[in-house]
Amino acid sequence: MLLKSFRLFVSSTFKDFAQERELLQSKVFPALDVYCAARGYQFHAVDLRWGVNEEAQLDQRTAEICLGEVSAAKGYPAPNFLIMVGDRYGWVPLPFAIAQDEFEAALAWFDSRGEHGVVRELRHVYQLDENHVIPRGLVATPGVPGAAGTAEETSAYTLRSREDEIAELKDADTWERLEARLRTALQAAADYLHRTGRIDTAGHQKYFLSLTEQEIIHGLPGYCGGGAPDGASTPADGPQAIAWIRERATPRRAGLLRRWLSPSAARPEPDPQVATLASAIRSALSEESIDTATTSAGADGKFDQIYLATFVSTIQRKLESAIDARIAAFERQQIGPDSVLLIERAEHSVFAEGRLKVFKGRDSNRASISDYIAGSSAHPLVIYGRSGSGKSALMAWAATHGSKSSAPVISRFIGASAASSDQRAMLASLVDDLAANSIVERPAQWEDDTNKFVAQVGDLLSAIDKPVVILLDALDQLHKPYRTGWLPDQLPSVVKIIVSVLDDEAFPVDSAVYKSLRQRLPADAFLEIEPLEPTHGHDILAAPSPAGPA
Repeated sequence: MLLKSFRLFVSSTFKDFAQERELLQSKVFPALDVYCAARGYQFHAVDLRWGVNEEAQLDQRTAEICLGEVSAAKGYPAPNFLIMVGDRYGWVPLPFAIAQDEFEAALAWFDSRGEHGVVRELRHVYQLDENHVIPRGLVATPGVPGAAGTAEETSAYTLRSREDEIAELKDADTWERLEARLRTALQAAADYLHRTGRIDTAGHQKYFLSLTEQEIIHGLPGYCGGGAPDGASTPADGPQAIAWIRERATPRRAGLLRRWLSPSAARPEPDPQVATLASAIRSALSEESIDTATTSAGADGKFDQIYLATFVSTIQRKLESAIDARIAAFERQQIGPDSVLLIERAEHSVFAEGRLKVFKGRDSNRASISDYIAGSSAHPLVIYGRSGSGKSALMAWAATHGSKSSAPVISRFIGASAASSDQRAMLASLVDDLAANSIVERPAQWEDDTNKFVAQVGDLLSAIDKPVVILLDALDQLHKPYRTGWLPDQLPSVVKIIVSVLDDEAFPVDSAVYKSLRQRLPADAFLEIEPLEPTHGHDILAAPSPAGPA
C-alpha cells in the first residue's frame, strides 16, 4: 500500500512496560516524527493502553478498540507493529461477544452442575443482542441438539455497559473480582465444550488469550501460537513488525538478598505462557526483527539506565532502518506503471477504515445491500439521505462486508483523494482498477469531449461479463459540472453498482444528482438510509476518532 504515512501500534502488557512506554513517548516517537518528516512522510504511534478512556472501559470496549486499531494499523505500510514481551502474560478479558448457541450451551452446563449462581451472574453481565451478529459458536456434532444448525451466523450475548446498565459494577475493584470469577467459570465451560467437541480450538482459545496475545494474533502475519515454522525471513522491503523481548537476570545470591530486603522487588517466577508467547514470536519473525535484552530491577522497581538507554537506541535504530527500507520500496514502486493506481486504492482504503470506526446499526440497510449484491437486479442501487446521515459509513461497510461472493469489490469515496473529486479522473481510475482486475480492457485512448468520454465509460460498464461490485460514495461531491450518463440504466447480471447521493433540501445544488437519477431509474433502485437509534448514537460518540493520515 503506497501511503506516505506510517502508523505503528504498540503492543505489550501495560504496567510491565510502563518505563519503556514512557521512553517511547518522550524520546523515540518524537525522533521518528522528525526522521519521517525530513523524508516527506508522516509518523503516527498508537499506544492505546494510555489512550482508552474511562467511558470506553466502562462500556467493556477496551479489547474491541485495541483490536480495531491493530487492524487499522495493518492498512498502513510496515513497520506497523511493535511488540514488547516481558514478565507478565497480561490481562485476559472476558469475551465481549459470545455466540448465542455457545453461551446458552455454557449456561446449560452450569445448570447441570448446580452452579445456578454462576448462571445468574453471567445473565446479569451479558445480554442477548440480536443486532450483534457473529459466526455460530457450536460446531456440528451428530446427536447434540442445537449443534447441527445450518445458519452460518447467529446473534450474540454481549457484555453490558458498566456505565449505564450495570452501574453497581462501575467500581473497578468490584468489577475485577467478579470478572475473575466469571473468567474462571467460562474457562471451565470452554474446556468442557472443547473436550466434548462442541467448540473448536479457536472458540476455546478466546477464553484464555490475553489482550496482548490477541493483538499479536491480529497484527503479526505468520503468528500461530508457536505453530509457525522456524526460519522466518525479512521481506526485501523491510520487516512487518519489530519485537523486544525482555528477560530478567538476577544472580542467585543477589536475588536472595533482594527478596529478603524487598519482597516486592524480587524477580517474578517465570510464566510458562510468556515463554510460549516469546517462542511463537521468534517463529513468526526473522532474527533481524527481534532483540532480546537481559536486565534487573532495583528495590524501587526501576530498571538500570544502561538497559533503558539500550532500549531507546535499539528500537529507534530498528524502526528507522525498517522505515528506510519501506521508503526505498515506495520509490521503486512509484516509477512503475501501477503506482498511481496503488496510491489511489490506498487512500480510499484508509478513508473507508476511518468511517467503519463509527459505523453502527443500519441493520435493514445492510440486509438490503447484501440482497442486492446477491440478487438478480439489473439496475444500479442508489443510497440516498440527508447530509450527515451516515451514507459514507454505510458505503464503507458495503465495501468491506457487503458481498459474500468472491467477486472483486472496487470502491471510490469521492473527496478521499484529490483525483477522486474530478469526474474524469475518478472514472478513468475506476476503469484502470477494473482493467487491473482483468474485468475490462482499458481503452487505447480516452475521448477528449466530455460527453463522448462519459458515453465511453458507460459502454465499458455495460459490456462487462465478469462478476464485479462497484461502489461510488458521494457522487454529489464531484466537481461541477458533471454528467451522470456514464451510469447505465441497465447492467449485466454479473455487475452490481452501488452509489450514494445527497437528498437534502438545504443543499439543492448538490441534491441535483439524486433528482437526475430519480428520473432515470425505477423506484426499487433507491434505498433511503435508515435513521439511527439512540443507542447507536451513544456508541458512535463513544467510538475513537477515525484514524487516517493527516
